[in-house]
Amino acid sequence: EDCLFFQSGTMAQIISMRIWSERAHNHTIGFHPNCHLELHEHMSYRKLHQLDSVLIGHKERLITLDDLKALKKSPSVVLFELPQREIGGQLPEFEDLVEQVSYLKDQGIKVHLDGARIWECKAYYKKEYKEICSLFDSVYISFYKGIGGVAGAALLGSCSFIDEAKIWNRRHGGNLITAFPLYL
Repeated sequence: EDCLFFQSGTMAQIISMRIWSERAHNHTIGFHPNCHLELHEHMSYRKLHQLDSVLIGHKERLITLDDLKALKKSPSVVLFELPQREIGGQLPEFEDLVEQVSYLKDQGIKVHLDGARIWECKAYYKKEYKEICSLFDSVYISFYKGIGGVAGAALLGSCSFIDEAKIWNRRHGGNLITAFPLYL
């Protein structure tokens, strides 16, 4: 329905996690052990937003439906990274992804796409970006990974979700008076 420009995916991702956890009154978020939030962002989800995490699956393979069913603690949101950079750019089969997302949504759990490298998924899935992204409640995309932009990212979701993201973007200092070269 709507989208918002961010200077970085780091901001877009953590803000999406905050919104979904706050809406659910559940400050536990779930993701793969090799998730960017866990490995490269110095636990910003915990330090900045007091969110807890549950790691899903094994660090050397993709998340499976059995991994999701085995969760002992229910997260407010599960983040999927497509493709999984740290394990060689692997992608789940589209049918498996649909099944996993459907299972989570049936449990009342929101699903977020770390789509920083979504541009590499279309050829494998033989699906339009809209069809891939429509599985998720929110989506982050990068403008410099895969398509050659200078920097920047977008967060996509419902109008009410993006309205909340605008407030958090401002709180994070992301509402620069201009980001001229990035917007181009």
